Amino acid sequence: MSYTKIDLEVQDLPGVCAQLRLEDVRSLDALQASGVVVQLETGARVWVACVMQDDPRTFLVEFAVLAIALDAEGAALLRPSGVPLAVGFTVAISPDHVAARGEDAIRRDHMLLVLGEPPLGDVVAPPAQRVIRNHLIAYGQPGSTEDVL
Repeated sequence: MSYTKIDLEVQDLPGVCAQLRLEDVRSLDALQASGVVVQLETGARVWVACVMQDDPRTFLVEFAVLAIALDAEGAALLRPSGVPLAVGFTVAISPDHVAARGEDAIRRDHMLLVLGEPPLGDVVAPPAQRVIRNHLIAYGQPGSTEDVL
């Protein structure tokens, strides 16, 4: 697995984020500013971002992670339901761990993980549904048309 950063402008990123209803993200502006577009070895294009945010409900430090699959022009690919093909989640990390590793290292590792790439640090791999690469595989395989009855 591998990826390459590419220069591609994402079309209507605020609109796509609004459509995804990211209630857990406290600063969409910060998330959008932290993003970068990459091209996977499969040719798929993905906008990926991670931002540290404060959650006043807990003592833990929260990181919001988002990956959106794009077409060649930078528009979000859509699921059959019309919702953008994306993966978004938050992860809570102890302040001691953030202080020891650093915000940028933690952000990088979570961006790598959501792309399906191995992290550089000691991070627990996310469940399969939190990896955009798995969604791209599923999205690219049409359902069976065989008569099953």
